[in-house]
Amino acid sequence: MRIGVVGLGLIGGSLAQAYHRAGHEVYGFDISRITLDFVRMEGSIDEILSEENVNTCDAVFLAIPPEQAVTWLKKNAGALTSSTLVVDCCGVKRQICREAFQLMETTDLQFMGGHPMAGVQKWGFKNSTPDLFQGAVFAMVPKDPNDIRFMEKVKKLLMIVGFKTFQVMTPEEHDRVIAFTSQLSHVVSNAFIKSDTSRLKACVAAGGSYRDMTRVAYLNDEVWTELMMDNRDNLGREIDGLMEELSEYREALASGDRDHLCQLLKEGRIRKEESEAETGENA
Repeated sequence: MRIGVVGLGLIGGSLAQAYHRAGHEVYGFDISRITLDFVRMEGSIDEILSEENVNTCDAVFLAIPPEQAVTWLKKNAGALTSSTLVVDCCGVKRQICREAFQLMETTDLQFMGGHPMAGVQKWGFKNSTPDLFQGAVFAMVPKDPNDIRFMEKVKKLLMIVGFKTFQVMTPEEHDRVIAFTSQLSHVVSNAFIKSDTSRLKACVAAGGSYRDMTRVAYLNDEVWTELMMDNRDNLGREIDGLMEELSEYREALASGDRDHLCQLLKEGRIRKEESEAETGENA
């Protein structure tokens, strides 16, 4: 197969390396000419992806921010045939899917909304790896979830690079869930580390809970700003809910209400246990 990758950062670079290692021809493009030249010299792509050759690809992955992905689709959808599958990897789905699903009505565009549930706290091609997606979950956001043949085609394509589990969602479901599971986590971590206490040298003695809590504070601020703003309604509700919960803990501490604090902690533990049981998650 010939695979196209637009955006050669952490996700796109890892896709390029993984498909190339699997023996497929990879065409790539990045807005940074320095990155593009380096990746080509390094050998993870065979050719530069262009307007002239994009329609020769069997699949094209859009590993770029939502607004750039929408622009790319509007520019290239008319030139693509039904033999080229386009899969986006954006962190939010409503904007890109709305535009793509409309284009599918007037062009031959074959599109699957997607979100690889894999990554590390650092970004850029230098942190990419062909093993990034081994055993990972891929959120599939199709126009028609009942098109079984199309769904299976996408799954087979993604299994090549290691994806193991596939979760089918609507754009609205995806953005609601991701606001809680990912975006809120990043906001909390980012705000948490701003405590003046984090500057104390004694923090070097912190345990695993501190490292886990602060890991995702190290983020690409420009990319995450766009993702959070695109999903600000869902994320705003999650922040409101968290602030309401935190106020109860603060009130229990301020009033010295040991029993209430214990009850709050118990409720959180039970909710975690219930969540694991319902979702099949392992702690």
